[in-house]
Amino acid sequence: MILKRINDWISAINPGNFKTAVSEYNFGGDNIITASLANVNALGVFARQGVYVANRWVVPNSGSIAEDAFKIYLNYDGSGSKVIGDSVECDSSNFEIISPFAYNDATNRKIYVVFINNVGTGTVPVTIDVSAYTQSGNVNLYNFAQNTHIHSAGTATVSSGKFNYQAAVWSANLAVVSY
Repeated sequence: MILKRINDWISAINPGNFKTAVSEYNFGGDNIITASLANVNALGVFARQGVYVANRWVVPNSGSIAEDAFKIYLNYDGSGSKVIGDSVECDSSNFEIISPFAYNDATNRKIYVVFINNVGTGTVPVTIDVSAYTQSGNVNLYNFAQNTHIHSAGTATVSSGKFNYQAAVWSANLAVVSY
């Protein structure tokens, strides 16, 4: 709510002349999975709330899972592919456990859905609903977890606007939906 409140103040006092920035944040060690998942979540919230720039206290160590938190948005396939587009709403069947951040890249006809499994035991089945944007399409999946760096995690198919996935324990996941 604080980011929304700051944006509301900016709009009321001097619209169009100022933007929101978050500086010197840090959620913990570079090889602690919960800290890395907090980074993924924060980046999603920053995008959804229109934060113009955000600076982590220090650059994550190379090869760390904290680095993977940034790669899931900025280099998910190791070839420079990025999550781009307008922040849009998306729903999941386990919203209380897995709440997605979605981005619509209408130019390239892709929906990017970033979702986090914060549960420390067992995989979590989830159905992601992208029906507001497409009823069918192909999905390429990527993820990282405690002992696994970001990698391709298979494919899925959108049927009737939804696709299913088993989110690994303590994982950050990205679905790239082509429609």
